[in-house]
Amino acid sequence: MNFRTFFILMLFCAIILPSHAASLNDKFIAHMQNEVDSSPENAIVLLQQELTSTEHSSETLTMLKIVLAQAYLDIGEFSKAQFASQQALDESLIHNNDEITAEVHFSLAALAYNQGNYLASLENYRLAHASFSKIGNQRMSAHSLMAIASSYTYLGELEQSLIENEKALKIMTALGDTYGKSQVYNVIGATYYYLANYKKAIEYYHYALNEAKKIGENDEQALIQANISEAYAQIDDLEKAIVHIKHALTLSQESERVQSQLFNLIVLGKLEAKQGEFNKAKQHFSFAKSIATDIQAEDSVIEVLLELAKISHNDTQKLTNIFSALEKAKRLDLSAFIRDAYQQLYQVYLKQENYKDAYHYFAQYHATNSDLLQQDNQKSLARLNKSLTLLKARNEIEQLKQNELISQAKNAERVNVQRLTIFIVVVITIIIITSYRRFILKRQASLLTEQVHQRTIHILKLAEMGKEITAAIEINKVASIVFEQLEQLFGSSCFRIAVLDNDSNSLHFTRCDSDGVSAYTLPLTLEGNSDNSHSVINSVLTGKESFNLLANKVEVEAILPLVLKDNIIGCIGVEKRLDNNSNDQFFSEYDLSILRSIASYVSVAVMNAMTLSNVKSVAYTDFLTQLPNRRALTESYYSLTPLNDRSGQSLCIAIADIDHFKAFNELHGHDGGDYVLREFSALLKSSIRQQDVVARWGGEEFVFILPNTDIHGAVTLLNSIREKLVAKQFTFEDKSLSITATFGVSQYHAELTLEEILNQADQALYQGKLSGRNTVKYFEDISML
Repeated sequence: MNFRTFFILMLFCAIILPSHAASLNDKFIAHMQNEVDSSPENAIVLLQQELTSTEHSSETLTMLKIVLAQAYLDIGEFSKAQFASQQALDESLIHNNDEITAEVHFSLAALAYNQGNYLASLENYRLAHASFSKIGNQRMSAHSLMAIASSYTYLGELEQSLIENEKALKIMTALGDTYGKSQVYNVIGATYYYLANYKKAIEYYHYALNEAKKIGENDEQALIQANISEAYAQIDDLEKAIVHIKHALTLSQESERVQSQLFNLIVLGKLEAKQGEFNKAKQHFSFAKSIATDIQAEDSVIEVLLELAKISHNDTQKLTNIFSALEKAKRLDLSAFIRDAYQQLYQVYLKQENYKDAYHYFAQYHATNSDLLQQDNQKSLARLNKSLTLLKARNEIEQLKQNELISQAKNAERVNVQRLTIFIVVVITIIIITSYRRFILKRQASLLTEQVHQRTIHILKLAEMGKEITAAIEINKVASIVFEQLEQLFGSSCFRIAVLDNDSNSLHFTRCDSDGVSAYTLPLTLEGNSDNSHSVINSVLTGKESFNLLANKVEVEAILPLVLKDNIIGCIGVEKRLDNNSNDQFFSEYDLSILRSIASYVSVAVMNAMTLSNVKSVAYTDFLTQLPNRRALTESYYSLTPLNDRSGQSLCIAIADIDHFKAFNELHGHDGGDYVLREFSALLKSSIRQQDVVARWGGEEFVFILPNTDIHGAVTLLNSIREKLVAKQFTFEDKSLSITATFGVSQYHAELTLEEILNQADQALYQGKLSGRNTVKYFEDISML
């Protein structure tokens, strides 16, 4: 359970589970309610005994059934809770007691809410609100409004949720209920959080905190402080986020709320890790792990183990934590944690250059992530179905209103049957118009039902397609999968994937149609293209258009971008032929929404393919200079030295350091420094021999491996490079620059390690710096003379 879910559950309990007996001045009912709160199982036995007693009035027996329903609800016996609540509702109608009726509807609503039937909970909470308002119970009326808002939230109607909570806030303010105001402010803040309006969320959270401080409610303050921290984290204000989560932790410790302490410690550790304070983060994660172990919160133990692995600099400890978390997650079948563990294993083995294990865990991560995406799509489908059901319910209400109008018109016709003929004509006209409207509404309802059916099929196909696309690694396979589905959905005649290559300023196309898959490459701007396709594609690639259409008399093609982490990496094109006999010529907004979902899946698949092909190249190349990096040079050294030992030939190691580079950076800025590093690297690369290796070691230092070269030959070669550097004129921002470098050389000896040889070369380099720079020095070991 994440912190946000914990917050909602705590808030839900505060809103919809107030003591029903508090609104009824009945000490016996209040006593039974207290029994339910302390031990629902024992309370059920007592309640069943009391229900057989003849000493209670019929209204008291009805109230006891409401309390019994609450007890069954607390232990998860939903069918029994439903039966008891329905009995109470039937009896309340006989008693004609609005107070009991309100309590019954509130109980039925809570039952429906716990079962995830938010439409039913919404209906019953509205009935409860109406009844509480009728009898003047404003406090329960406000609680009903908050529960209505909560139902709207789970139905995705966040704006309506805000409206209902604002109504509840007005009532709490009028009642002077400080604790109630704190709760409503907190819920409104959470709603703005879900709407991604984090500044507004922080504003309302502070309102809630001020109210909670007035009554000294530590638990409420801790919850609100944690919510404020999370909102600040979303806008990257980590300092304030840490301050508030520390307040939340202190308050939960004072209240001895172990579960709250656990969540606050985990959040604090994550924020400190994000800020780079790894030692503090490690301390808090370790404390959290201890608490989670004590209370047997294994999901929290898994989360802490994965967080500790992220900040660990020891690969052995990192792998120990990850595998421990993975074993627990598999045992508990927690897919999200399993996916995260696979991802971390892939990254660790990739860093270690263990490509076999890296690829294995990447594949495991990929498969698990695809399953989670499918589950998310199924949840989205469920939410869509609930929203459509809500829409259907609203249409039915409108239909009832229309029927009421018809009934009123007919009654008026019967009452005024003897009136003037002109009035009868008017009434008949109204009836005809109303009947026509009913016909139109019925037809619209039929069309809507068909549309819902078709879109449900599309969503299911889309979910299946997404799983196949994200599981595919080859772009050709992705193109085939998508084309097969698009041919069924839209009658598509062709599908194209275009991947942007910034280095060559070109697009790599993969095209799929009924003839198969083909590939080709075109320049990014297709000058002179008569159908102006280059401007259409470029408008999408540059982000000027979220989609575009490329059409002629025969066919139309929708062009949509491939976006990954706010970066456009290419586009897709979907063609369909135009039919002169059809009104459906172009792509509808609904069609484009499906294509955008497909584009998001294709983006992930394309990036996976590009990542696998580029990962080794990136690992061995210095980004700025495009020379080999330290890792590449080290591997070259250990592959060359055995050959050198067998051949008995000489080998030298040299270090070059650009003179006064720090002062140059301060004078010309880092852009100037980067320019010099690139130009110097290009000169080195063009000056060395085919068998030589030069790499950027770090900063302004470069290391050479010079096979088949003795110390004097190395000095000669490096002096020629030094002289070329002196003679070359560099120009940066219209300024002429002169650059020199100092070189240190050491002879390879089999008994010395690479670090020792580099140390000798570095000593020679240091002597060159002391002697005035712009020179080549070689190491002389006096003990060998």
